[in-house]
Amino acid sequence: YGVSGMAVKSLGDHWSVGGHASSSQASYRNTDLSTQVAGALEWDFFPYKDFTRRKLAVLYTVGGRAINYTDTTIYGKTEETRPIHTLDATFGARQPWGSANITLSGSQYLDGLKYYTAGIRGNVDVRLGRGLSFEISGSVSRVRDQLYLSAVGLSPIVLGLTSVLSMN
Repeated sequence: YGVSGMAVKSLGDHWSVGGHASSSQASYRNTDLSTQVAGALEWDFFPYKDFTRRKLAVLYTVGGRAINYTDTTIYGKTEETRPIHTLDATFGARQPWGSANITLSGSQYLDGLKYYTAGIRGNVDVRLGRGLSFEISGSVSRVRDQLYLSAVGLSPIVLGLTSVLSMN
């Protein structure tokens, strides 16, 4: 479960500034509650008046994430707060034939630069007729920030190796 929102103020045809907030719960991420608050800066190549037709924008956020874990993690944490930043670059177009979008995205913890996620996702939606369209989408990610992994069921030997590896 989750909720996310962003509020921005336009500073002209190409720049916007604002904030982003989100909150979520995810059993597959061993998370009872994760809350993130960040400042945001966006630049769009196209003027804002063209936003519904085309977009080539870069969004940068920087802030903090507080996490309460369901179970103790492999790093011995039940909760933590970490500084984080994100960068998204998006191209989108809406035409009479349909629409297409592609986004490159990444996030990284600022107090542990080796912990990051990077990915690309995209979709194409082609109108076949009135009320009928065909959509194809996909994504791929490199995930290197699984600090949430639960220690439940792991042996002390495995936990000891995890502690040694996390120091490197």
